[in-house]
Amino acid sequence: MKIVLARLSISLLIALGVLSLLSVAGCSSSTPTQKSRYYLLNSHQLPPKMSNKIALSVKKTVVVSVLELPAYLHQPYLVLQLDAHQLHYARFDMWAEPLQTGLSKALLSDLNKNSGNTQYIAALSNVSASETEKMMIQVDYFHPNHNSTVTLSGNYWMQKGEKVLSVQQPFSFELVLKQDGYTHAIEKMRLLVSLLSQNILNFEKE
Repeated sequence: MKIVLARLSISLLIALGVLSLLSVAGCSSSTPTQKSRYYLLNSHQLPPKMSNKIALSVKKTVVVSVLELPAYLHQPYLVLQLDAHQLHYARFDMWAEPLQTGLSKALLSDLNKNSGNTQYIAALSNVSASETEKMMIQVDYFHPNHNSTVTLSGNYWMQKGEKVLSVQQPFSFELVLKQDGYTHAIEKMRLLVSLLSQNILNFEKE
């Protein structure tokens, strides 16, 4: 009798285990799969190559070098700062290209749009680094925050070859988010890049 009860108990436990697995599987299959979303910081084309007439008016060429971003920004997921020490990575919201690349493109686009007689080119351009001034840009923070703002801050300086031509110029910009969602946050981040470009142009005029 004890043997029979033991077998029944084992059979019951097995049956309950199978039902539990089926239940979990059923719940999993009924949950819709969330699709990944990809974003571009710079949605505009870079300015076309200058015509000969415009090229003749260029008096100076500056190489723009956005240094490697901090490790927490050097990954594909969009990041949100939750508090002073905690970050959240959006699992399904990602950059379509490295943020460093998008930032460089956006900054070059804005600088050349409003630069007058100065031509700004990418660091990878075929130009002698020792003979051309370089704008070095170090970004420390570039992301939305829990308090409905977006932040861009860091430092930039000018150098020619290994010679530093100016002291580091700190920059810090912040804009308020008026809508939910990462699309709106990225639009504001793009505006922050425009503020940085204007700050650089004002510095160049001094």
